[in-house]
Amino acid sequence: MFISGIGAISASGIGTENLETPGQNSEIQDRSISKDALLSVKNKYDLRRADRYTAIVMASAVQACADAGFADCAMADTGIIIASSFGPHRTTFAFLNDILDYPEDQVLPTTFSHSVHNAAASYVASSLQIRGPTISLTGFEDLWFDALELSDVFLNSGCCQRIVLVGVEELALLTQSLPSILPDSFHCRLLEGSVALLLSSTPEGKNYTSITCSRRSSCGEKPDRHSSCATANDFLGGAFQTALKALASSNQPGTTISIGSISGLITFYKTI
Repeated sequence: MFISGIGAISASGIGTENLETPGQNSEIQDRSISKDALLSVKNKYDLRRADRYTAIVMASAVQACADAGFADCAMADTGIIIASSFGPHRTTFAFLNDILDYPEDQVLPTTFSHSVHNAAASYVASSLQIRGPTISLTGFEDLWFDALELSDVFLNSGCCQRIVLVGVEELALLTQSLPSILPDSFHCRLLEGSVALLLSSTPEGKNYTSITCSRRSSCGEKPDRHSSCATANDFLGGAFQTALKALASSNQPGTTISIGSISGLITFYKTI
């Protein structure tokens, strides 16, 4: 499959030029996306009632499609996959708190609708006029790798010609407390942000690079010494690294990024 467009938002700002990993800037793990950045996203895409999580998803998804040249047209034969370990948990907790504080008939239905895991995907589908399969994935091990594998299955099976794949995580009380609650599984604070890849079955758009997935490393491939492995639980770090590798590969025609999942690590390989 081919990476045709890329979009991103992180604590450093909106756009792929602000894309960085903790290895490049350790401070991004201590910062959330600014209110001004999210407000600009809501105003730009008319997300008047959308929650914070939805705005983070929309920021990267629409960017990726525009990057590939699909800014103002319906995207036929396109699916959506959104991967997040915790989803809109900030909104979910807000709804549960309202249930505890108010009678049921006084709880805001808008809060409930945005607590549904697939709500953000619906916003993306509506904004981009996408009518293909829409799936939201959640999990704590190999989530980004699983999302890439599922995208590959959809494309190779002919289910659709393109996939808008979004990896997203939002910081809140739970995610900020994970290193102290589950130190063995979450060694450091999670990143906040989202990365979107427009994946295609044939070269189109920016055509940054092709990408393959393998549960084991392929014979003859050597790990890219310029990239670090991402732990399975730090799936957004793996998503950020994938986008950065694709951007770097755009200057090297014929490059393929091969992503292998081995012993709880997501390892990046580069073949030419």
